[in-house]
Formats: sequence, C-alpha cells, structure tokens
Amino acid sequence: MSFIVRPIAPGEYAAAQAVWDACFPEDAAGYSDYYFQSRTKPAYVLAAFSADGHMAGALHALPYPLRFGGEVKRCAMIAGVATLPEYRHKGIAAALIRAAHTRLAGEGVCAAVLKPDVDFYAQFGYRPFAWHESFRVAAGELSVPEAALHVPAPAEMLACYEAFAAPYNGMMVRTEADMALMRRETAVLGGETLAACGAYALCLPGEGGAELTELAGEDVLPLINALAARYGAVHFRLPAGMRQRGLSTGEKLMFSMLCPLDAPTLLAGSGAASLDELLSGAKKPNCTLEFC
Repeated sequence: MSFIVRPIAPGEYAAAQAVWDACFPEDAAGYSDYYFQSRTKPAYVLAAFSADGHMAGALHALPYPLRFGGEVKRCAMIAGVATLPEYRHKGIAAALIRAAHTRLAGEGVCAAVLKPDVDFYAQFGYRPFAWHESFRVAAGELSVPEAALHVPAPAEMLACYEAFAAPYNGMMVRTEADMALMRRETAVLGGETLAACGAYALCLPGEGGAELTELAGEDVLPLINALAARYGAVHFRLPAGMRQRGLSTGEKLMFSMLCPLDAPTLLAGSGAASLDELLSGAKKPNCTLEFC
C-alpha cells in the first residue's frame, strides 16, 4: 500500500484532530480541543494519506526554542506521532518522522526533541538527552517549614522558571504567554497551578495524591511539603543530579531524546566541542521539562 506524506491544508485540520482522538482516546474528552486550539496549528502538522486520500497518520512538529550556552537555538518538538489502527505496521510513522526531519532541516531547525522510546526512535538518529529522577513524598515526610500556597501570576512563574533553567542546556525559552498557557492547560486537565517560596508546580490530583507535571524553582522543598499536605502525597520529577536537602536519590529515567539536524549550528556557542560532549552533559547538564 502506498502513501503520500505532506503538510496538511487548513481544511484538513479537523481530520488531523480525528486521527489524534482515535490514537489517543484519553485526550478526546476535552484536552485535544484545547491542544488543537492553543498548542498546535495546521502549519505544524504533517500527515500520511492513502491512495484514496484518507488521512492514515499524522505528526506535529512544534517550534521549540532551546538555550544552549548563551545562545538560543531553533529546535522543534516532535509530538503526536500517530497512525490509525487499520494502517499500522506499514512504515507510516517512519515516513512521517523522516519527512519532518527533511522539512525542519530545510527551515533552519538544528535539532528535534521528543519523548523517549529508544527501541523505535534511535533508528532515526535520536539519542538520550535529558534525564530526570522520580520521587514520591507523603504528607509530613519532609522536615521543612510550612509554606503558604498561592496561585502564581504568569510573571512570577516565568521568574521561577528562568532561575531554575539557568544551570542547564536544553531548556525552552519561554514567555509570560507560555506560562499563562501552561496554567490553562493544567486547568483543562482538571488540575491547579500553585506556588510558594519562589517555586511553582502544575498539579494534577488523582488517586493516592497528586502528580506534579512540572516543578520549577531554585528551592522546591517548601512547595513540595505544602503540596504533600494538601494532597496527601505528591509524585514529581527533578533533573538528575539536582540535590535537594531531605530527598534521597530518586528513580532515574530518561525524559527526552535529541536528534541533531545541523550539528555545527547546535554546537556553536554551547561550550561543548563535540556532539558526544554536549549529549553527555559534561560541560553543562542537560534538562527539558515539557512534553505533550
């Protein structure tokens, strides 16, 4: 069976959302409406079409400006790689990824980043990039002074984020509008955004506590302690090697993979002499936080 891979037309946007909802049914209850209205747009979507013109799969390549050293690099986040069940195992996802890389490189994008699946994405040149440690803290577990929680303004969130991001390569360059969007996304998912003592968290309550889908600030422990008291327990991630008093070593997990599309441009100004050195974090540790 042959397929054509190409950028979608604006009139095909609804079909792209239908593919997303079919492949990620947990998002169809409301999140995909938000995502297609606020996070992506037709210009970011590539799709595969069958000979009869039916959209069989799609991929989103979102602008993702990342800071390396003192420079901001044009990068992309690959998200929503999806193939309808009846078209799977025919090479559609691979064709979409290769087409996305060709298109992005032609637009001057120097690297693509995505959520890891080493067994699949390594064949396209993706390599481990950022590692996190996963933790769980129950109410009363930390010996930290109590902190009052509040709902932060986007400007406060951005200041916390920038202080958190400063030691790392690979952090997205954000604006206040980005922070407002993250608050909205958390609300769409049924959560809340809370802050204390120069840190904020995106909190999704659930059975057995809350998941902190993002946690940022120079000193996050007072916030973690207050949130554990609020929800009974919290599950969260921190960049691997980020030591916080009172926390034992967490479970290490790969959080993102990076594929260089223009290695010289990616390395320029990063402080690393080679791609291996950049990926190792030997000169400056790597970190990413956000994913669809």
